[in-house]
Amino acid sequence: MTTFRRTFLAALVLMSAAIVGAQTSAQAADSELAQVRVPRLDMLIDARCEGGAAVFRMKNRGDMWPKTATLMVVTHDGETLLAKREMRFAVNQTATVKFLKAAKYPAGVTLYIKPRWEDRGYGSGLRLRCS
Repeated sequence: MTTFRRTFLAALVLMSAAIVGAQTSAQAADSELAQVRVPRLDMLIDARCEGGAAVFRMKNRGDMWPKTATLMVVTHDGETLLAKREMRFAVNQTATVKFLKAAKYPAGVTLYIKPRWEDRGYGSGLRLRCS
């Protein structure tokens, strides 16, 4: 589901709740409509090889994440999961993921970030070759 579609559907749910609340409330004229904002993933990632290890240094340049995201290091073909971690970033938070055995995979390894609050596939990732 796209971000626009999710935001639109969430806004419809909130509008429905506001209408039902307004009908049952004595203060129907004072009802408010909330805005729904889905935080976007805005990461700065520096990827480099250090002595045969893949090192991914990440910085969150966006808002605080509302939920955790799954960070995965997989083989380049996506067939094998090599490492997995759940993380939640605050504003401007940095983190480093180091995969020591990257040199064993000549085609490279790929870092994927899959946020729990977004419905997106694994189509985007950062590939690094440390052979």
